[in-house]
Amino acid sequence: MTNTIQQRRAAHASNEMGEVAKDKYIDKKKYAALVRGFPMLIRTDGLAPALTFLDIKGDAHGLLLLEQISRWVLIGVGMEGSDLLEKLSNFNSTEYRAAVLEAIAYTVWLKRFTEAQGWDDGKDNTTP
Repeated sequence: MTNTIQQRRAAHASNEMGEVAKDKYIDKKKYAALVRGFPMLIRTDGLAPALTFLDIKGDAHGLLLLEQISRWVLIGVGMEGSDLLEKLSNFNSTEYRAAVLEAIAYTVWLKRFTEAQGWDDGKDNTTP
């Protein structure tokens, strides 16, 4: 039996959350706040600018989220590697739109898991 894309997203996000939970250097509430606002940041600013924000932000929370999204989206578009930001410039418009939708859908799963863990305090602390 094949898993649906939603099941694969959920499984991948669940594995990522397990790693976050074990990481003693990640402030879970800060991470959850970043995840919580990220789908809207993608919608308002675009995927490349939103990912650039995480990269420039340069803290452990932003870089972790950047890596997580990069790994999943590149799997979704059938590419290897982990540097989505670098590869986005070579995407055609169809691939770019697919990456945007996949990043939003995946981040929603990360958000659900942060809420399930009780890490989400309901405040949006993502504004630059």
